[in-house]
Amino acid sequence: MKQRIFSRIKNGLSRIHVLSFLAMFAVTVALISVMTGSLFFTNTAHIIDKSNNVVKKHYTLLTDPYSILKEAGVDVGYYDEVSFTGFADYTTYITVERSHEVSLNVDGKTYYHNTTGSTVSEILEKFDIVLGEYDKINCTLDSVTYEGMTIEVTRIKYDEKVVKSVIEHGTEYVKNKELLKGKTKVVTEGKDGERTYVYQRKFVDGVLTDEMLISDTVSVEPITEVIEQGTYVAPKVEQKIVTGKAISTLNPDIEFNLNEKGIPEKYTRVLTGKATSYIAPKGAMTATGRLAQVGVVAVNPNVIPYGSKLYIVSKDGKTVYGYAIAGDTGGALKSGSVIVDVYVPNLSMATQWGARQVNVYVLEEG
Repeated sequence: MKQRIFSRIKNGLSRIHVLSFLAMFAVTVALISVMTGSLFFTNTAHIIDKSNNVVKKHYTLLTDPYSILKEAGVDVGYYDEVSFTGFADYTTYITVERSHEVSLNVDGKTYYHNTTGSTVSEILEKFDIVLGEYDKINCTLDSVTYEGMTIEVTRIKYDEKVVKSVIEHGTEYVKNKELLKGKTKVVTEGKDGERTYVYQRKFVDGVLTDEMLISDTVSVEPITEVIEQGTYVAPKVEQKIVTGKAISTLNPDIEFNLNEKGIPEKYTRVLTGKATSYIAPKGAMTATGRLAQVGVVAVNPNVIPYGSKLYIVSKDGKTVYGYAIAGDTGGALKSGSVIVDVYVPNLSMATQWGARQVNVYVLEEG
């Protein structure tokens, strides 16, 4: 009985020794594995935080990078970027790139963007911002963004403003001895000119900041108005106010006006003397080859040249022969006893006319 009990005790102690050995062996292997990182089925993750360039080694049985980071106590923000190389020989590299906020001021608006290292050019592209030819930016397009960075875009535009102004025309007065004194005549109509100013304008963010004159040209030359001022004063002659009606029906081929007395406003000279009248058979011709008719008068061509345009009125104003052309001559005219012999339509009128004192106004020399 004692021997059986002793045998059991001996066998129990043997088991205890074996189990103790195995436990100690396991603990030793675990400690060595922990110290050397060579625990069977254990992965090694190298965690790189680029914000501070800290590298952390972490042993794990996990394979998902985000799970590994969480297990290792590494927080990852919403906009942070994680890159994972995968495992090779139970080793991987996990890189965490921290995001930062960048603000963009453009066109009166402010945009905010979280990024992990974009360039300024990429930020502009993100918000569809296109730089104009003259726009300015407070940094280079290839600059890498950083925490708290503010990108300022200043819009600069140039345009041209055209302003036109009137150049008033001048006026030139010239004397005209053929024109009655006090009368004026526009011989060249004046026209205003035009001056064109071109300004270059600069706008900064839509606000006009500068304006510079770049061109000043006369686009339309003014035309000086030329006005003739009459200096002609008709020779003084005794003449009563005309009350009679003109006998001549000849149509004038020059323009002339009668004044308030009924005599021409303008004439080159006036002759005063005796006037007679004559009649001629139908179809008779004058000394100049003209047809003898009312309005064609005989003169001394040495005194009044043939072809001269005349206006004949009696000095008392009661008898008006009117407009006439010097186209004939006669003996009494050449002797000087008569200054003009007027053609009348019939004998009755010739008798009425008789001989009387007239003023012969020479309108135009022949």
